[in-house]
Amino acid sequence: MKKEITKAEAVQKKTIYKLSSSYRRDYLDYALSNAQKSLSGNKGEVTFAKWLLANSETYLNGKKAPVTNINKLNKAEYERVRRIVSDAAPNGYMTTIYYMRADGTWHRKYSELWNNKNCKFVYVSMTTKEKKFLKISDYAKNSK
Repeated sequence: MKKEITKAEAVQKKTIYKLSSSYRRDYLDYALSNAQKSLSGNKGEVTFAKWLLANSETYLNGKKAPVTNINKLNKAEYERVRRIVSDAAPNGYMTTIYYMRADGTWHRKYSELWNNKNCKFVYVSMTTKEKKFLKISDYAKNSK
């Protein structure tokens, strides 16, 4: 069982985990927590925990969006990346777009118009308003 727990902890550091929908990550987190608690349990609890852990790893769906040019997203590619960024948002964070003004300051963009040169996806904490500026390369990859 310890081997499966170590494997699941390693999965939490991979792209497939980070880019999966939050409810899918929650499922793996729950399975891992359950497995750690079942180490001192009876054989039935351990067997169920192993099954739950293995099932939760196959449930993950995170992968980078294929794009033609990561530095110049077209409208369809932007939508694909935006969906992944939004789905992968940590619990308690909302996804938004910020743009850089001519003076170099970042401001929230209220339209969905994307400009590759001065726009960034941002996770904003709903409680502390902390901003995490994201790199597109964490969510997309050149397909050619």
